[in-house]
Amino acid sequence: MHLNVKVIDLIKDRFDEGSVILEFGSGEGSTQKLSPIYKMISIEENSHRVEHDMWESTGFHASITPHTSWYDIDVVKKAFEFAKETYGKIDLIIVDGPAKGKRTGLLYAIAEGDIVIDEDTEIIFDDCNRGDDCDTANAISKKLGRKLFAGPDSTLVMTTEKRGKLND
Repeated sequence: MHLNVKVIDLIKDRFDEGSVILEFGSGEGSTQKLSPIYKMISIEENSHRVEHDMWESTGFHASITPHTSWYDIDVVKKAFEFAKETYGKIDLIIVDGPAKGKRTGLLYAIAEGDIVIDEDTEIIFDDCNRGDDCDTANAISKKLGRKLFAGPDSTLVMTTEKRGKLND
């Protein structure tokens, strides 16, 4: 859906201004509120949103592919490459999309080596009240060997050693 104010506050508490955030999905809850503060890269399936509603984020339009029900992997790779070439890192990944697809594609992209999640990159998984999304977050956590913590409003947060667990 969209990130609520408690999740936005959590991000503001954990990340300095100018940190690099890559988000799957975009909108008023995340992109509009966070892009004035952070360097944002948004992967979005809605081409109209990419063309007109990116606020201060760099948008990548990625269609949902029929065989994976996830973003076009070539576009995802380009977004990751852009972030790493332009900023040298990704501090946070927000998983709040696709709206009309399956988030398991992120697990497969990691498992296949299509994208690499650095050990200093945190991940916030939204909508973990939905079984499939929660299962995907847990599988990614296991694959990366990192712990998940319950965050606000049905989110799970995969923290890093650098930032510590939630409420530290």
